[in-house]
Amino acid sequence: MLYKRKNVTTLATLILLLASVLITSRGVRAEEIVLNTGTVGNFPSASGSIIAFTTYESDAFVDLNKDGDMNDFMIRYYNITDKLLVNTGLMGGIIGIRRAIQQLGQVIGEGPSISGSVIAYTSYEYWYYKEPFIRRGMYGLEGDLNGDGDWNDYVIQYYDISDGSSGNTRAEGRFPCISGSIIVFSTYEYKVDKDLNSDGDKGDYIVHYYDISKKHLVNTGVVGGSREEGPSVSGSIIAFTVHEGSVDKDLNNDGEKNDYVIHYYDISRKDLVNTGVVGGSREEGPSVNGSIIAFTTHEAGAGEDLNGDGDKNDYVIRYYDITNKSVVNTGAVGRLPSVSGSVIAFTRFEDSAGKDLNGDGDKNDHVIQYYDISKKHLVNTSVVGGSREEGPSVSGSVIAFTTHEGDIDKDLNGDGDKHDSVIRYLIVQ
Repeated sequence: MLYKRKNVTTLATLILLLASVLITSRGVRAEEIVLNTGTVGNFPSASGSIIAFTTYESDAFVDLNKDGDMNDFMIRYYNITDKLLVNTGLMGGIIGIRRAIQQLGQVIGEGPSISGSVIAYTSYEYWYYKEPFIRRGMYGLEGDLNGDGDWNDYVIQYYDISDGSSGNTRAEGRFPCISGSIIVFSTYEYKVDKDLNSDGDKGDYIVHYYDISKKHLVNTGVVGGSREEGPSVSGSIIAFTVHEGSVDKDLNNDGEKNDYVIHYYDISRKDLVNTGVVGGSREEGPSVNGSIIAFTTHEAGAGEDLNGDGDKNDYVIRYYDITNKSVVNTGAVGRLPSVSGSVIAFTRFEDSAGKDLNGDGDKNDHVIQYYDISKKHLVNTSVVGGSREEGPSVSGSVIAFTTHEGDIDKDLNGDGDKHDSVIRYLIVQ
């Protein structure tokens, strides 16, 4: 289903209305254009002019797949160039709410990943099982998406915007990431009842990739990812986090086995590299683009005060350059980085900075920031976006993110309330 937004303002007018002058930490001035899609959604992924995301039907108050309920998670995308919102009609992605008291109400889950015209996403078999119109075969889909005889699996699927075709890898996995024709993800051994890395147990998360062009699934046999995050891919490089305890090794030679350490696997060489650099966590993995792997490091894990504030309690953005095998500390406090070219975008919680980053009089917001590798400077966009579980996605000059209306006290989608999560984006000048 295709939606076209009406009364689209000209780009020149948008620039006049929405351009905001920002000050970076080093006094460099930059102009950003903040744009609102007006679309309810979570976990955006950007590629070129396309932003793909997941929408929970109840949040949008629309039955997006015409099955008679509003209980499904649906894959949609927004075309920045044409200002078009497109509903693929496909169920995918996961949005939930944390129940733990210390994190009560936080949105958790996963969204799609897009590269070029192809969107990769996770589908849960039970969604299809519970849909009577699918069980009757009206769409020619089988609820048992991987053919193992049950309805309990998470299966990686993909959709091509260019021709509207969809594909099923039939592979069990979560948190897919796509680059070109390669979809990477982690598979939990327990879910497939196999020892995928031949270590004598079935308790590991193993990195896999699926080549769409060859319709071929590959098990790398490498431990990586977790139940809350997965690997990232760019070209032939797959980057991911490994917890030392999961492999029973001291991967950074600090005398213990409690760290998360950045690794990468080169598909073309079938070569695994341990960078020896502490980074990532159970909830977040790295982001790779070209030769740059961006990640978060908790200072306590690294045993260093990485931002020079006198403590070791912060999460700090760093990156590893595969070309010269060096690690660079940006000194910027933040979480959930995404890298494209020389830009690393991330979200920063004001309280962790001890600053009101958007000038609204409090220190309770998550604010989008980015670090320019080529200029070695940090930019505070002052734009509220992201959360403890949702980071931005950057592609070229576009930084896509989710803003919860309540955080800025605005009705961003014009439905009369301020309770929605809405997809917005920045154009970096």
